[in-house]
Amino acid sequence: MWDPHLQQHIDILERTQRKAARFITRDYRSREPGTMTKMLANLEQDPLVSRRKHLRLALFYRVAQGDIPALPPSDYLTPIRAKRKIKPKNFEGFVYTNVVEDSAVLHTKCYVVRPTSSVELKNSFFPKTTSDLNELNERVVRHHLWNHLSQPC
Repeated sequence: MWDPHLQQHIDILERTQRKAARFITRDYRSREPGTMTKMLANLEQDPLVSRRKHLRLALFYRVAQGDIPALPPSDYLTPIRAKRKIKPKNFEGFVYTNVVEDSAVLHTKCYVVRPTSSVELKNSFFPKTTSDLNELNERVVRHHLWNHLSQPC
């Protein structure tokens, strides 16, 4: 079974991207530290993890704006009406199992993270992307993310 949230599977995808970069640049011999980073930078390729996160946030934005008729925002998203900033409590040696308690409300575009009962559901689109969005700070959301994502692809 393929679980794209597991580190071993992420590593396989990243390795494939590095092989593709070597193929594109025709550089199969360089093995010095930093060579692959420079190669990916020259090709203007971000790591797959950050590209996937950006694309999830872009789709989430379009759902939140009502741009995707098959996914009405009222069915999937509940905005948080925060009166004050809420940050998760951290206790040494304590591991959170509840996604809702682990989320921080740091800006005005936050949404409720629905409780999940399994790792697979926790890593599915809406819970994972809602948590990612809620963790961003106000400046990033207002001035960068929302403005950048509102541009047509």
